[in-house]
Amino acid sequence: MRARGLVLVKATVLITTIFLSAPASSEVVILRSLSACPNDQPETSWNSCKGTKSFADGSRFIGEFKNGKPDGSGTLELANERTYEGEFKDGLRSGYGVLVYANGAKYSGEFKNDKFDGNGTLTLSNGDKYDGQFKSGKRDGRGTQNYANGNFYIGEFKDDALHGRGTITSPNGRTYVGEFKNNDLNGQGTHSYANGTKYVGEFKDGTRNGKGTLTMPNGEKYVGDFKLGKRSGLGIFYSANGSVISSGTWTDDNFVGTAADAMKAEKK
Repeated sequence: MRARGLVLVKATVLITTIFLSAPASSEVVILRSLSACPNDQPETSWNSCKGTKSFADGSRFIGEFKNGKPDGSGTLELANERTYEGEFKDGLRSGYGVLVYANGAKYSGEFKNDKFDGNGTLTLSNGDKYDGQFKSGKRDGRGTQNYANGNFYIGEFKDDALHGRGTITSPNGRTYVGEFKNNDLNGQGTHSYANGTKYVGEFKDGTRNGKGTLTMPNGEKYVGDFKLGKRSGLGIFYSANGSVISSGTWTDDNFVGTAADAMKAEKK
């Protein structure tokens, strides 16, 4: 089960502790009781007031100003059909806010310097949903990733990718628990299948690679080396009662000879 094909989230905006998110009540932005900004004075002079400012790119801000910049609560209507409602500091989105896209995607959570930063929830238009920690606009820390196809990941992220310890499950009953790197199975892990097959060992780029143990539904077991997902190298194949069926060298998932045979071949 390759994690690479499952990862669909990639937010490119100006931009959990698991299950931590801002309470629903905080999604309501309430403007404080401030006087209206004086339209007969330069916008750069607006301070501790409420006003409306239009930008050259067609965007518009409605809310609180401080030292001539959006600061406090407000709504930013962006020219590319995005709308942000929440907190600002020194002209940038900082604090709690809700960003809604024209295609239906939505982010609710913490911002810092115009980027997702802190705890938040990102829901994409295709139904994918991430709930967890962000850093500098990317998934980073702990979180949960629900995929529209039914796959579910809970664990660590780094630089917007599955990275660290985690668990991924799929609707067909397959489960992987272990290490991830760059959106794929890398390191030590356990991969269980719905039919009872189970692999415990090393992975590289989503496949069995290195030392591991593969147990079959009928109780038979292979313990040894793997390469590119197949039995390759030295290994022992056991029957369900523990007796040895084959012990020696394997290539491309096939037993090719005993260790003694391999040593004889090397001496020739």
